[in-house]
Amino acid sequence: MVSGGCVHVAASIPSKPTIERSSGTRLIATLWLGLYYRQVGDEDGARRCVEYTLARQTELGLLPEQVTLDGRPAWVLPLAWSHAMLLLAAGPELAIVRD
Repeated sequence: MVSGGCVHVAASIPSKPTIERSSGTRLIATLWLGLYYRQVGDEDGARRCVEYTLARQTELGLLPEQVTLDGRPAWVLPLAWSHAMLLLAAGPELAIVRD
């Protein structure tokens, strides 16, 4: 994770540090990590992943597939899969999204 989100790393450039190879943060991967945290009982980890994602929504509340390292949308916007993963990662109570 970089600053809280999961990055996509291009494996074809092994000579560069990870952050330089990154094309940005994948919100879906960040939310998958949140689901893992929830499964193993790490509610703080799950909350961090959801909050990280929510902080990167657009002014209209839309979620992209990917954001740049400084948090701007970098790919498909909106992406239904990102929104669906947010609902799953937020858990059945959805309190994280409502707050």
